[in-house]
Amino acid sequence: MKAATILFLFAISIITCLSCSKGRQVSGPADFIIVGQVGGFVMYTPPFYKLTANQLLEDSTRYNYTLPVPTDVNKFNFNYTLPAARFDTVKYLLSSIPEELFTQNNADIGMYCPDFGYTDVRASVNGVLYKWSFECNLSNTSIAVQQFVQHLRADF
Repeated sequence: MKAATILFLFAISIITCLSCSKGRQVSGPADFIIVGQVGGFVMYTPPFYKLTANQLLEDSTRYNYTLPVPTDVNKFNFNYTLPAARFDTVKYLLSSIPEELFTQNNADIGMYCPDFGYTDVRASVNGVLYKWSFECNLSNTSIAVQQFVQHLRADF
């Protein structure tokens, strides 16, 4: 009887550990993505953009190296709605975030290059906020991440 109880508890422990190690399952497209280029030789950053399921917005603020903290996306001032044709060219990005990024929240990704700056990305998926800073050299990341960032940089 003791052996059966011990075996049962051992099996429950393993199942519990395996289910915990899976981490948060992310599904569906992003609620929104905020993208901007930061740093480098410029005094002020170019505009940030917010992509939602219905529109593409531009932030009118020019930040002097002081960006809203990752958890306070309401500090941006997205007050310009860009044309529908522009929205149509980028809306695919909402469902293009590589799944591996969801395990790297608040991460600097890639290798730093002096004076190049980085791509600042914030995304909400199922109400959970993520933030990534993509450095200039992404050769140490997966092809999926490299392609995603390449599209962000080309489109924004």
